[in-house]
Amino acid sequence: MKKLYLLLTFSFLMCFQVRLMAQPCGSLRATCIGYESRCASTGSIKIFTQGGSGSFKYKVNGPVNTNYTSTDSITGLSAGMYTVTISDISNNCTFTVNNVLVAGSYQDPRFILNKVNVSCDNAFNGSIAVAGQQFGLAPFTFSIVAPSAYGVGTSNSTGTF
Repeated sequence: MKKLYLLLTFSFLMCFQVRLMAQPCGSLRATCIGYESRCASTGSIKIFTQGGSGSFKYKVNGPVNTNYTSTDSITGLSAGMYTVTISDISNNCTFTVNNVLVAGSYQDPRFILNKVNVSCDNAFNGSIAVAGQQFGLAPFTFSIVAPSAYGVGTSNSTGTF
């Protein structure tokens, strides 16, 4: 339960000023759990806070840096080591958790595109094939973004069109 202290002060103009002071920051604690990044920037950190005023904002610094947010789950993180900062809004103080690991060994996919031009106008014997694919996570889907009037650009799992 929050302990609130009422502090009254008089100003020189004979007005009353009222200040509410929340529970001190000495009681603020936090633990964090990092969840694996299985693809580019899909990891997350869940933050569990105890003590303090109950009114918090959170941010992380590491391979990905975030601005403060009011949610205690920070997503969109790539693999790596992070520092989590919890700010107690009412008490105007912070608590830091260092070395929060978001596991993962994901690397962006790498590949080569091999083409065979059509033999002449109006022929249908051209092709594009994906070769030397490395990294990423299966299954893979290949597609041509700008399909032609002849139906080239439909997706398949072979990488040959």
